[in-house]
Amino acid sequence: MKVNQLIANNINKLDTAIPFNKSFGIAGLSGSGKTTFCQTIGEESKKRWVSLLPKAEYQYLSLSARRLHLICVTGKTQQFRWR
Repeated sequence: MKVNQLIANNINKLDTAIPFNKSFGIAGLSGSGKTTFCQTIGEESKKRWVSLLPKAEYQYLSLSARRLHLICVTGKTQQFRWR
């Protein structure tokens, strides 16, 4: 997936590519836009997913489309000492 000129909260004109079928991580300082990035990508993904459905199916999306979640794990990593 390509992201072109993303502007949201404290993200200003971000261009990036997200690999398909691969795991990736998002890291950064507090307030750098990690959550904003995940939420923005998730919302856009929901819009595009719904737009692929036939219009006759829209009536069934009233609750289920709102409950679709993008899985975004955030947290601090810990350094481990292997013994």
